[in-house]
Amino acid sequence: MKVYPEAFADYIERYSRQIMVLGVQNQLKLSKARVAIIGCGATGSSVAEVLARAGVGFIRIVDMDFTEISNLHRVHLYTEADARNSILKAFACRRHLVEINSSIEVESIATAVDSSNIEELVGDVDLVIDGTDNIETRLLINEACVKLSKPWIMIGVEGWYGMVKFIDAAKTACLRCFITSTPRRRQNACNIIGVVNTAVFITTAIASTLALKHLLGCDVDEELFIIDSYSLHIKRVKVLKNSRCPVCGLNIFEHLSKSDESNIRICGGNSVEIRPQRKVEIMLEKLKKEMFRRENIIIEDHIAYIHRDGVQMALFRDGRALIKGITDVEEAKKLYHSILDELRKYVAD
Repeated sequence: MKVYPEAFADYIERYSRQIMVLGVQNQLKLSKARVAIIGCGATGSSVAEVLARAGVGFIRIVDMDFTEISNLHRVHLYTEADARNSILKAFACRRHLVEINSSIEVESIATAVDSSNIEELVGDVDLVIDGTDNIETRLLINEACVKLSKPWIMIGVEGWYGMVKFIDAAKTACLRCFITSTPRRRQNACNIIGVVNTAVFITTAIASTLALKHLLGCDVDEELFIIDSYSLHIKRVKVLKNSRCPVCGLNIFEHLSKSDESNIRICGGNSVEIRPQRKVEIMLEKLKKEMFRRENIIIEDHIAYIHRDGVQMALFRDGRALIKGITDVEEAKKLYHSILDELRKYVAD
């Protein structure tokens, strides 16, 4: 976290209505708290905004997806301009959070989350927030948090319904305690079932409350919350810790032990991530200076956004690329190498 850029009196004034409830010391406790949010779509970005406004000092945003027009009905934070320019969610989220609260530190990481990076992403924070929409990543988060003794909050929303569970494996049931087998892989829930925006906001309000209670050192509700936003009914289900749970009971980390050494990954329904096999550097400053008249290239947040024939590519300084609109790996590789060949004068080996 930054040392307060505002005078302390201004800091107190900013949070004065919250301090009336929490007290100054608890407000300062929030300013020192560190949170990682895995996925910043509807649920993740909503919790991120609440925590940023509350004054949580460090927020790490991890997401590899692009902002789309279909996101806007349920995501409060993003704009039509973000969707029109296909800005990566992690960077759009960071920009808006900093506009809301410039005194906190927001770190944006655009990458797929897997067994190779999850422990690094969550290892230095006080709380992990699940903003994903698939069970495989949740199971991976669960294993990493159990292994590293990190509390986390699971959030899920489908249709009119939502669910929230605070998980601290030292005290509560972990995710695998009540999901006893790994479900078959399926598409992201929002893509095939849909979601009503009020379900998102009611569910994430509960999740944000649990997050603040934990960061303040208060006792946190351990039940599984099941929310029906249509009937406005909230059910609290007690989930018992399973002493024979393969994860928190036996320390068997099935998902963490999976390795993916490929430099190409299919992510989501229509995106591919490509990582260069050798070390390269894209000279983005030079590219921005010389390519400002090219309508199909936008450089923002140290990323080159390249649009071509209905396909969007986000090209990073280290040569990594996220390509949206392609699911065929060979097509993605062909496009990647074609663009790098065109930009050869801006690539340093």
